[in-house]
Amino acid sequence: MHAILTLALLAACGEQGLAPVAGAPQGGDDATTGGGTTSGSGDDGTTDGTSGDTQGDSGTASGDGTGGGDEPAPTPVITRFVALGDAGTGDDKQLRVARAIEQVCAAKGCDFAVYLGDNFYSDGVTSVDDQKFEDVFETPYASLGFTFHAVLGNHDYGGNGGGWDPARTDAQVAYTDHSQKWSMPDQYYSVEEGQVTLLGLDTNALAWERGADQKAWFPGARDAARTRWKIALGHHTFVSNGPHGNAANWDGGNGGSDFRDFFQSELCGKVDVYFGGHDHSLQWPESPCAGTEFIVSGAGGKTSNLGGSNAAWFESAQLGFMWVELVDDQFTGIFYDENGGELYRRTFTRGT
Repeated sequence: MHAILTLALLAACGEQGLAPVAGAPQGGDDATTGGGTTSGSGDDGTTDGTSGDTQGDSGTASGDGTGGGDEPAPTPVITRFVALGDAGTGDDKQLRVARAIEQVCAAKGCDFAVYLGDNFYSDGVTSVDDQKFEDVFETPYASLGFTFHAVLGNHDYGGNGGGWDPARTDAQVAYTDHSQKWSMPDQYYSVEEGQVTLLGLDTNALAWERGADQKAWFPGARDAARTRWKIALGHHTFVSNGPHGNAANWDGGNGGSDFRDFFQSELCGKVDVYFGGHDHSLQWPESPCAGTEFIVSGAGGKTSNLGGSNAAWFESAQLGFMWVELVDDQFTGIFYDENGGELYRRTFTRGT
């Protein structure tokens, strides 16, 4: 009976020029069809807006009836850290900068610190039990719950900055196993932090022309890095408007030519950034070699004069430090003073 009525209704609709409603389900429990997903990624497993990724829908039709919608942008990879050097005074100047770091890191976030030498004035430390580790490092930065990746300065070798006592620097390396905050796995080293490979250099050995082993090690360590960023850390200046000046012209003389030659052949254009100290100021000079930025952040506990002739984005003889944020291929560096006040900021894109 029902079949007869249905046939009759269809016949009547046909006579009136009517048809069934378009798009009505014609059978099955689910009339939705899904699409596949294809994607490509870079070497580091992340994707950015230029990687050529193509992604379909997630298996459901979009509201516009096209079967796919705009995909959300990939989550950016973000790394944040602070850079400071020449901080190891143990006096009020170091403490003021430490409090400013606490303030900035609480507001903006910090994953780690890079500590750029002259960690313990004026003659380094004598053993892992030296009281300076507590008084000049642990106590000033007690409120900062992240790792300090440290390199050696000239004062860390003793002799009031002019000595060569490897036993003193061995103590700083050994202290790595005695602290939850301090990290110096060797006199020179490579370590990964998120999207960054940090290449810690002993620039004292390079400056004193005792760096043959380090020179042989560095190219392989640099080229083995598979992170997005390669950042070198050291103490001595490659380019600076402070009293020590540029390599090959240190201190108004001809010191550092071997250091300069090594940097020109192995760092220029081959690492993204070099952080140094030695001059007690905050400087961002214009780079003398394409593809590598040179930044001086040596005002963590002392200040010195400026007066060189290098073109610079910024320079200041104030106490302070740099806070860095890396967002994928973008670097933003902000200099802060001892009170946590912003002095200068600049952003650049890696490889440009």
